[in-house]
Amino acid sequence: MTTNTLLRWTPRVFGLLFAAFLALFALDVFEPGRPLAYIVVGFLIHLLPTYLVGAATVVGWRNPALGGLAFLALAVAYTATAAGRLSPVTIGVLVGPAGAIAALFLLSALAARRPERPGGTGMPTAPSERSEPPTASG
Repeated sequence: MTTNTLLRWTPRVFGLLFAAFLALFALDVFEPGRPLAYIVVGFLIHLLPTYLVGAATVVGWRNPALGGLAFLALAVAYTATAAGRLSPVTIGVLVGPAGAIAALFLLSALAARRPERPGGTGMPTAPSERSEPPTASG
């Protein structure tokens, strides 16, 4: 597996896993004795962060640079809305993965722009390693 392949798939998989992790928090709406309408509406509202992370993952799937910016925007927005209400550790648990996924999407976008070395290492080709002969200047 080349570095480019790894950089292409890692943020996508992590984005889906992060969405699944956030979806677990929506399960707290299920309580015995609550009306069904209350549970359904509450469940859909609690899934809003999952929808946003899923949408950012879909955007990043098509355009890694935009996906990175979308995850970065989600991390900043959550930090701004949760600051002062939640502990820094709680904020870090939710912002940390979003920031890491943003960085991975941005690295994926950078890696997609650079040519791969011969041999499939995924690293950019250095000028001294190119197979073209030097041009005669004269």
